Amino acid sequence: MPMNSKLTALLISDAKSGYPIEVIRAIEYSGYRAKFCTSYSLYNPPSADILIIDRCRSIVPQHIYNQYVLSFNCHPSLLPLHRGAHPILWAALFDDPVGVTLHTLTKTVDVGLHLFQKRILFSSDYTFEQVHAITRVVTLEAIKCILDQFRFSKLAPTECHSVNNWHHKNSYSNVVLSKLPLGWATQISAARVLLATDIESYRSQIAAST
Repeated sequence: MPMNSKLTALLISDAKSGYPIEVIRAIEYSGYRAKFCTSYSLYNPPSADILIIDRCRSIVPQHIYNQYVLSFNCHPSLLPLHRGAHPILWAALFDDPVGVTLHTLTKTVDVGLHLFQKRILFSSDYTFEQVHAITRVVTLEAIKCILDQFRFSKLAPTECHSVNNWHHKNSYSNVVLSKLPLGWATQISAARVLLATDIESYRSQIAAST
């Protein structure tokens, strides 16, 4: 790709807050043209060089992401830990490491070559919202990093073999969240006490399946 060519990155996101705007700004900051659509346009997405998936409700079909030179997903966990829905919730409740992984798209959800991974540190006195805010800052920096590496042909994907096949379901995650009086604004330490029985039961369910 000639250095003076302007590359284009397409963001597909269903986030309702201002985060898509922040990602678009990160794309433009990296010197790319930015395009955006939601999952409603998933089967006829705009053309681009790079496809970025960030909190998309639908699974992107292989024939769609294969249209792009590079396609990757932004996932707020240290994959292979906590694949699926609400990974921050489960990592924090289980007292597991929390982080951000950006990985290539594959047929299996949240399984792909790792393009970026970073652990974040926090206290159990934090709320889930606060931890989420930290992961968003890291995600934006990660997107910029990957776009720069792609531009200069310095991407170095790494393979990660999953330790288990567990995938958190959105339905059960929402049930657990409904038990927190303050929802995402709940302090993590308080949530661990309040949901102690649910956490232990869920741990046993995961252990039995692996």
